[in-house]
Amino acid sequence: MALLGLGFLPSFLLAGLSASLLMLLRIISYHWGELLPICYDPTNWHSHEMLFGCAVAVIALFLLTAVRNWINHPMPAGKSLAALVVLWLSGRIFPFFPQSIP
Repeated sequence: MALLGLGFLPSFLLAGLSASLLMLLRIISYHWGELLPICYDPTNWHSHEMLFGCAVAVIALFLLTAVRNWINHPMPAGKSLAALVVLWLSGRIFPFFPQSIP
């Protein structure tokens, strides 16, 4: 699958989509005056998403792509890159299900 061929493809796509969707959720919840059903308060959730949702995804997966050129060593692709993407996505989804978090 071409999407999982290089690290920057899923990272930039999903980081952009999650930033847009989560910002929309935050605006809607702020406008309606209701809290989102998450395990963080709104300020901590925003901080968490900015640090771990956007910044880590873009930096880490960009480095997975760039390091290949620097050290001429194969980087994760295919199933191993898909596993990293699923791990990152789980951090974006699980806060909406606080009963599932131990």
